[in-house]
Amino acid sequence: MFSSGEYAAGATVPDTKLAREATDLVRDSTTELIYHHSRRVFWFGSLQGRNRGLSFDPELLYLGAMFHDIGVNRQFRSSGRRFTALHPRPDFKRRILQAFTKGIAAKPETTFGNVKADVLEQFLPGYQRANFVDMIENSDWWPE
Repeated sequence: MFSSGEYAAGATVPDTKLAREATDLVRDSTTELIYHHSRRVFWFGSLQGRNRGLSFDPELLYLGAMFHDIGVNRQFRSSGRRFTALHPRPDFKRRILQAFTKGIAAKPETTFGNVKADVLEQFLPGYQRANFVDMIENSDWWPE
């Protein structure tokens, strides 16, 4: 059931017929996990847009967020038309790794504990992975 005008952190779910129908369709045809993930995509996208001073159509953002992962649902996966076949990804492996590297090279400290450390270790000369033990031993949290 759609709750019109839901508001959080300065963003409001659009209260339009199309938004309500999209909500109902996604809720009825996907898992709770996908439904809530899609809603979070809208909230985070709205907040990022606002924080960056961007103008955007909230209804269009909501629809894009709600439908962006609907293809993982079994009903849509088995349609016989594979999404990747419709939208080829030439040289995808190399290009996605380049995009990750470019996106995180300037902030390597954000890679601690996640797979992006693997990317920088492979593609950023001089990158040195943070070590949890070293962090504890060199911290000033507890005096010796």
